[in-house]
Amino acid sequence: MNESTRDLRVESWLHAHGAHDFHLRENVALDLINERRSRSNNARRNEIMTDLAERYAADMRDGASFPPLIGYESRSGVVLIDGNHRHEGAKLAAVDRFAIYIVDAEVELVARLTTLANMLNGEPLTIEERVDHAVAATAVGSTLVAAARDYGVTLELIRTTTRYRKVVERARHLGATAPGSLPPYVHSFAAIKLDAAFVACCVAARVRKNATLKQCRELASAVNKASSESEALACVEQWTRATRALRPGNDTARSWNAVARGLVKVEVGLLDPTLVDQIPRDAYAEIADRLFEVAALLLKVADELTSAAAS
Repeated sequence: MNESTRDLRVESWLHAHGAHDFHLRENVALDLINERRSRSNNARRNEIMTDLAERYAADMRDGASFPPLIGYESRSGVVLIDGNHRHEGAKLAAVDRFAIYIVDAEVELVARLTTLANMLNGEPLTIEERVDHAVAATAVGSTLVAAARDYGVTLELIRTTTRYRKVVERARHLGATAPGSLPPYVHSFAAIKLDAAFVACCVAARVRKNATLKQCRELASAVNKASSESEALACVEQWTRATRALRPGNDTARSWNAVARGLVKVEVGLLDPTLVDQIPRDAYAEIADRLFEVAALLLKVADELTSAAAS
């Protein structure tokens, strides 16, 4: 091994973070790097910061030395764990070869090394980016404690974000809401078992975006204590009527009617999306009074029609 190319700081860093099986490949042609997968493996939401890559390119043209890249081998080429900006800078500077430390590691360790490298080099990660990767780390086997320590976030933030994303995914699957439209405290709805009550809670929370964490927890608790679906849906109706409207000047009835409209669109949309726009606006007031009595029936009919169409 060429001692002038080895970087003992990089090797010490790899050892310190659990990567013990690696080797240095010198003068690797950059076209062997899978750029698409390497960029998507970047810990930052914005894959490349142009200013940083251009600074690296200018330094390379002036003859500055840079530490080797870090990556792992895949069937489609080398995927970078650390060094996307150096790689981009090398391309801009017409440098066609670079030394790379090739790591043999499991998915969890690769994800951990990727984020830790980004936290160490270049611009710091935002709190949102650190949370993203802490949650991803737990999904591939990291413990909550290890993820919180590695990414500098709290255990509760990881738990809350994980629950929130599960709620959003379930709501999207049930057609209850568009991505990004749910307020943050709906993570309290993660334990709601009944789909009809879950949909009702999500739509109610979307209207009541200023609902507090305590209010959302109280709603979820009441729904789960209900002895039947109709009783659970009635809890949502009572909660919506009891809480203040989202905008100043709106009364509770207007807020409740908004919930009714949202739920009707969900239920009818499951049956036939083309019918949603045909509902007369003045019909929603009457539907609001009857909605929770027939919500379960509508869901059942929707399931039957879906099954019939599939067969």
